[in-house]
Amino acid sequence: MLPDLRVLLLGVWRSLLPLASIAAVTAMILFVYGMVGWILFADELPERWGNIGTAMLTLFVMLTLEDFPVYMEEAMEIHSWAWIYFVSFILVAAFIVLNVLIGIVLNSMEEARELERRQAIRDRHPGRRQAASPLDPEAHAHVSERIVILRRALDDLEVELALESDPRRG
Repeated sequence: MLPDLRVLLLGVWRSLLPLASIAAVTAMILFVYGMVGWILFADELPERWGNIGTAMLTLFVMLTLEDFPVYMEEAMEIHSWAWIYFVSFILVAAFIVLNVLIGIVLNSMEEARELERRQAIRDRHPGRRQAASPLDPEAHAHVSERIVILRRALDDLEVELALESDPRRG
């Protein structure tokens, strides 16, 4: 498989769980704003806000900023302050949620690229030991074991040096 394709697929795979989380948050935002929109606009604009499902679909389309001014103008004919509803939805859903979504994907791609880079280094230098992550419990146990061995050797050396410098041994 091509390295770039492998990085892309790994990045997509690594972003699935965070994307599911952001999808749940987005669905919750769509539901809450859909319910408010249904309460405010259902009587006068039933084709867009007639039930919660239709209201959520309208808001989902607005996530892409498609026909946003049209929806807002229609609602402002009903309530002059409806712009607050639409602007807050755009700020929360379109800008914040979509920017977090983009951040998740970019972060996953960067992690996948870093993993691919490390794998390439390991493939080029098979005998070379990679520096372990400080959070790796296996590496931490290995280092702790080495420290214990070195402390014992140092203690033995101190005892030996103390005996050699003892004037009574003479």
